[in-house]
Amino acid sequence: MLFWPKACASAAGYNLKEILQFNIGSELGQCRAVPVDLGDEDGILLAYCQDAEVDPYVEMFFFPRHRMKISVYTHSGKEV
Repeated sequence: MLFWPKACASAAGYNLKEILQFNIGSELGQCRAVPVDLGDEDGILLAYCQDAEVDPYVEMFFFPRHRMKISVYTHSGKEV
């Protein structure tokens, strides 16, 4: 599920609307998305993981159970 406007440190005051949804075939704990130019059309680069928290923070250290993955998709949901 992707939202607009662009993400920021605080989403307070934003009216987020779903603009695109498709199945990547994996359970998500977290997902980061950025737009990419695929030449003929625009796409989306996703960095995602099944673990909900993979950002470093000294007070909540743990060994991740899953690897971060990256994928690129067209706006129609086709993996490139």
